Amino acid sequence: MSKSIYDTLNTIIRINGCNARMIRKQYLRSVGKPMFRETGELSMPAEIQDNGLREILRRYPTGVTIVTALLDGKPWGGTMNSFTSVSLDPPLVAIFVMEKGRTTTAINQTKKFVVNILKFNQEKEAKQFASDNVPDKFLDVPYRESSNGIPIIEGSLGYIECDLYEATKVSDHIMFLGKVTRSEVTMDEEALIFYRRAFRSFTGTA
Repeated sequence: MSKSIYDTLNTIIRINGCNARMIRKQYLRSVGKPMFRETGELSMPAEIQDNGLREILRRYPTGVTIVTALLDGKPWGGTMNSFTSVSLDPPLVAIFVMEKGRTTTAINQTKKFVVNILKFNQEKEAKQFASDNVPDKFLDVPYRESSNGIPIIEGSLGYIECDLYEATKVSDHIMFLGKVTRSEVTMDEEALIFYRRAFRSFTGTA
């Protein structure tokens, strides 16, 4: 792999917490080619497509979260692994959500959300919350409400309550920056992780 492609992949992997303009500047510095169309939306250069970006990213293990909010006043949530810390001062975290998904609608309505970090044995919950077509995502999933009425999943490793700080469109996703208002570790157990298209724990398949 050429140095330019390697640098470009690293740039894309590190987009959490960056806005589109910053990504573009980083890309131009590394390979000197445009990454954005006139509309400002991301387009994947052919050289990256040819080198299997999806396969590379599948080899990057991530934690698994359920992000909860209220949709039309009712509990709502979605499974996502595109979550990262941004800064400690101010305390900011970021999530990337499909622009047309109902989780995006819920966060935009509520202006608040909770990131629930899943434990190794919560694969069932992760799968249940992964689809917007499930009639009742909270069926048989115990939860309690935060002070703002946002669901906190019971049995998770911990949770992070956030006020919406900023929302930025990045291609077909929305980057939501959340300002942390409260966080708590509820148990010291292994985390559920997602690696090569499967849920796993640190000791193997979940």
